[in-house]
Amino acid sequence: MLVVLAVLPAIATTASSLYRKGKYAEIRQNYVAAYCYYSRAYYLKPRNLSYRIAAIRMRFEAGAQLVERGRELREQGRLEEALAEFQKAAATDPSSFIALQEAHRTRTLIEAASRSAPNRTALQAR
Repeated sequence: MLVVLAVLPAIATTASSLYRKGKYAEIRQNYVAAYCYYSRAYYLKPRNLSYRIAAIRMRFEAGAQLVERGRELREQGRLEEALAEFQKAAATDPSSFIALQEAHRTRTLIEAASRSAPNRTALQAR
């Protein structure tokens, strides 16, 4: 019983600390980090509605930020990294059809590039 009473304040402090870190990350527009902090705070204190609302709100923002990173990477030709970002976005916000669509589009580009790679190698050998 004493152990439980000793641990409860530590959990509360940790949850509130995570929530504050989430707010700070959100202010800096690092929505992925803010979502992680808010989600961890909500996991520790699932009855706290502020933590829940913040985590749900930030899930959308984090997914959108990951999609944007993926698009930037794809424009740079870094297809594998872009695909990883789109997959993270889909995992973060499962309701994001854009993340799924962009992941499919990027996968198609990777497959097309891998099919044309042997042709380029053969032409270079000649």
